[in-house]
Amino acid sequence: MAIDFGRLRIEQVIVHAIPRAVRDDPNPEPLRLSEVVSPLDDVMRASLQSRLRGDLYASREVVEDPTIESPVPKIIRTYLSEEPDDFVDMSRELAQHLRGSQNGHNPNGMLLVADCMLPGSRALMIVKLEHQDGVQASFSNSAGKKTFDVQQVPDLMYTSKSRVYKIGFFWQVP
Repeated sequence: MAIDFGRLRIEQVIVHAIPRAVRDDPNPEPLRLSEVVSPLDDVMRASLQSRLRGDLYASREVVEDPTIESPVPKIIRTYLSEEPDDFVDMSRELAQHLRGSQNGHNPNGMLLVADCMLPGSRALMIVKLEHQDGVQASFSNSAGKKTFDVQQVPDLMYTSKSRVYKIGFFWQVP
């Protein structure tokens, strides 16, 4: 079934940090789980929608394998079939499961979970993105002289060069 991702609208987003963890590590780096939805202004919403639409158009359809035991399909089905009042808890549950399923070879990443709408249908997008730190240089004036103000920027995600490790898009079929 072809989906017109150009009509996708992001309603709300939440982001969690998923650091690398080796299975059976007694002291893994803790997850950094958001407790509330991330604020989105219209500019950020439009930017995310544009980037995610492009990634979705470049993706391929995958069919669920019912022989694999995972709580994720049930979590997604339950979320999409009910009123969306448990978005934060659902996203935290997905983040915890993702962390628990990693084997130590998985890179650090950011988990972006987006509650979305298509015309006539609710949808959920789950994206694991590369986590980066970077340096930002802003052109400015210092004591009347032109210079670049250089600052460390932690926790970057979805830069123009960031990798999208995985993206899942799930919707209610109208």
